[in-house]
Amino acid sequence: MKTYLTLLGCCITLISTSQINREYGADIHALAGNSVAYHSPFASMKNPSLATLQTDISLAVSYSNKFLLKELQAQSLQLHLPIKKSVQHQCFVFGIRHFGHSLYRDIRFNLGYAMELSERLSLGVQLNYLYLAIGQGDFIRHKLSGDMGLHYQLNEKTRLGMSVLHLNEPRIDLFLDAGYRSTILLGAVHELSEGIEVLGQIEKSNTHPYVLASGIRYQAHEKLELLAGIRFQTWEYALGFSYRNSWFKLICAFRFAQQLSGSPSSSFIISSFENE
Repeated sequence: MKTYLTLLGCCITLISTSQINREYGADIHALAGNSVAYHSPFASMKNPSLATLQTDISLAVSYSNKFLLKELQAQSLQLHLPIKKSVQHQCFVFGIRHFGHSLYRDIRFNLGYAMELSERLSLGVQLNYLYLAIGQGDFIRHKLSGDMGLHYQLNEKTRLGMSVLHLNEPRIDLFLDAGYRSTILLGAVHELSEGIEVLGQIEKSNTHPYVLASGIRYQAHEKLELLAGIRFQTWEYALGFSYRNSWFKLICAFRFAQQLSGSPSSSFIISSFENE
């Protein structure tokens, strides 16, 4: 019993201090969490309006193991179903996210919808069903939350993104919020030159300080890209790469925290990449 309580305490401490909202997807991990303006199926979890960038049906699956601990493993699945219209591009998104193992289980189902409001501006909304279980079934909660995001194409080389997660701020307990606090994300992606993009993001909730992150993406080859990022608040460093063919992309990443240890992650995406 003492061992279980100790492990549970460690899990809750790591979860509450490591970041405001967990990221999913190895490419997002490799960029140190930069996702609010990034073109990736996993990025629409943080900004639902980015789903309009998905022009073909895609299935994205990810696995990560935070600090190499079994109780801190995470899996996700994200399905994009775009609807091509003559005037507006629209997309539906279905997803599931799971974090934890036996002592702590955080499961989230999401249903999202995004549409282009103009040639440059997109809007997205998302409904989340939240399931939280702590211990051996002694503490279980069911909640609903909503997210909203905007994506703006400033020019040919610069994209801007903004999102608000958990608009209704569902409370799990008087003292435990389990990461469900309302959070605002602002970010940008800028193409420095052909094949090189730099990313920046700022994240803020009413219970956490500002979190800054920066990343870079380099298209080393037609099928190979290199990713790197840094998260300044916790001084986490990340590296990764992706390799793709016409319908499949494999992504691997490794994130290192100075005070703890490394966190490996991997993902794959099934879609059509012929037009990218």
